[in-house]
Amino acid sequence: MFSVLLALTAFLTKEPVLSQTTLLGSVKDVQTGEPLEFVNVFLAGTTIGTSTGLKGHYQIRGVPAGVYQLAASRVGYEPRIRTIDISGAESLRVDILLRVREVRSGEVEVAGREPVDWKILLEKFTAAFIGNGANAGRCVILNPEVIDLRRGEEGDRLLASTDSVLLVENRALGYRIAIVLTRFSWDTRQDSGSFGFFPRFEPLTPSTVEQGQLWRQRRAETYEGSLRHFLYALTHRALEDSPFLLRSDQSGVFAEGRGEFPLPGEYLLRPDAIPGVLQFSFAGPLCVDFRGRIPFASSILRLQSFYARVDTLGNLLTPHALLVAGEWATDRVSDLLPFDWVQGR
Repeated sequence: MFSVLLALTAFLTKEPVLSQTTLLGSVKDVQTGEPLEFVNVFLAGTTIGTSTGLKGHYQIRGVPAGVYQLAASRVGYEPRIRTIDISGAESLRVDILLRVREVRSGEVEVAGREPVDWKILLEKFTAAFIGNGANAGRCVILNPEVIDLRRGEEGDRLLASTDSVLLVENRALGYRIAIVLTRFSWDTRQDSGSFGFFPRFEPLTPSTVEQGQLWRQRRAETYEGSLRHFLYALTHRALEDSPFLLRSDQSGVFAEGRGEFPLPGEYLLRPDAIPGVLQFSFAGPLCVDFRGRIPFASSILRLQSFYARVDTLGNLLTPHALLVAGEWATDRVSDLLPFDWVQGR
């Protein structure tokens, strides 16, 4: 069974420039025009962000050049996402209007009103959202009470939503993550589904030098063999010297020893209109073996669109374009690294 992890984020790198931009503006209620305080304003998928003050103003200094998704969220309002282009100007003003969230009657029964049932559903949500990997044991949802958990019409379908920012603390990697959850639908029996979210990462302060070193080591270990690691090697034309083995098998079986090296033309990398971004496309399913572990960790990729956009840091900018199964399908929130993370940090 294929699983989709849909993270609605973008950090589109451009050619490096020396200058950095100050991003500023105001956030107001779209109907009343009143300024809104305590609005979270951040560049999705990165460590860059702030919140509005008493008069609804925000300011983010030192933003590198690139194309980002600017997210704004506040309890009681619908989140607003705007794509912005930071081209190295001294400053860029982006004003944001938020709309009050409408309260809609649900089409499914709300199960969160029964504490025992809600706790059972929370365990299922945590397993699907946070994951069960090596980092999951030290990853905690700090405010689970804000999550509205529901059963779908099919008993195995779990639906989740929240009117608040979901706070997750990852003590394995040293991050506190503020998450705007836009949708969550998961088949708990098949362990497959999709969810959309906009995360903002805040590095935790290590209590000791050793803890900081351990966090850096675990971040590097989490990166090793990940989809992002593979895409970095792919976009830098370095697969032959990497620990990845790419196999193509049009039968879709991908049994051990099956498949061949993809022939020229079976997968393509083309420059995108955005500098520093490539379009990755392929005709059929691809199997990727990570040979840095014994036994090999294998994942399967299927293309769900004409192409997937990838930046030069290995970030997948259109997650909905790829359907993932195998090892990479088990990577969840506990394995996330910021889009602006680089080796050694």
